[in-house]
Amino acid sequence: MIPTPYFFRRLLLLSILMGIISLVITFSFPNLIPDILQNADAEYFENLTLTRPIFSVITVGLFFLFALLAIFIFYGLFTFKPWARKLNLVLNFCVFIIWPILDYSLSSAWARAFGEMASMLWGAVTLLTFVPPISEKFDRVNPSVKRGTP
Repeated sequence: MIPTPYFFRRLLLLSILMGIISLVITFSFPNLIPDILQNADAEYFENLTLTRPIFSVITVGLFFLFALLAIFIFYGLFTFKPWARKLNLVLNFCVFIIWPILDYSLSSAWARAFGEMASMLWGAVTLLTFVPPISEKFDRVNPSVKRGTP
């Protein structure tokens, strides 16, 4: 099967949808996590915010920064902008480096399942941006810019 732009865009949208479902489950159904774990998590982060209040500010700030970048990248990938795939790699690398620093995360099995599916689909999207024929969509030159003319 040769991936088409239509397939690529559907994969991109499906990845986002799986991520949104994961977030909805996490915040709408906290009862999926046992009370003992929720209490331990709350106590841990209460102590953490008391000892390192800047940690909370940095965490929230990074979340919003990465969320804005992700929206921008989504637009670029969906419209096949040449800068989008490189920026996507940079953001993926930053998340890979920052995630362990932000510590653990507690979520239900259902939320994790949808989150993992979103990650796998995003990985497929990222790969497709560097493989023909999808990569050719990102390599095209803007027709309004003429190269080689003085």
